[in-house]
Amino acid sequence: MGYWNIHIDVGIFLLILYHKEISGKVNWCYSCGSTGSGADCEVNTDLLIDATKQNESFTFVKECEPPFDKCCSIEHFMQSGGTTSFIRDCSDGETFSYKDPSSKSNFSRLDNLNTSYSNETACVYNGQYLICLSLCNSTDFCNGPSESAANEIFHVMKLLVFSLPLIVMFFLV
Repeated sequence: MGYWNIHIDVGIFLLILYHKEISGKVNWCYSCGSTGSGADCEVNTDLLIDATKQNESFTFVKECEPPFDKCCSIEHFMQSGGTTSFIRDCSDGETFSYKDPSSKSNFSRLDNLNTSYSNETACVYNGQYLICLSLCNSTDFCNGPSESAANEIFHVMKLLVFSLPLIVMFFLV
């Protein structure tokens, strides 16, 4: 009995994985917004990673639903070197906050981003703001930090700290 349950579970998992690969859609994205530089949505990677682990809390994470399940996005507005707005969310690949029908700004570079690529970013300057748009559909939560990337950075920093005395000794000898 247990043998069949395992095979059925593995089969369902593989079917879901296969569906994700052929559909080109994402299931989960980081979802948050902030104004000003240094807000949690923009820089607090630990908080974002922790949000993916808490099933009961949907702060900073969102299950994407049609039509906004084509990709994950990041919209980043900057002025005078600082962030004025930062938005992570699910996306249909067409609807974004920078699109203002009354604006005469040319956003064709952003509008031409291809959602079929796994990760693509473009930026434009409209005379007032530098606006960057990132789209991805490679994995769930691709519009933010991953735990594995955070662990890799931690290990590299640890390696540097522990190897620093050896490097100093090498140059002193």
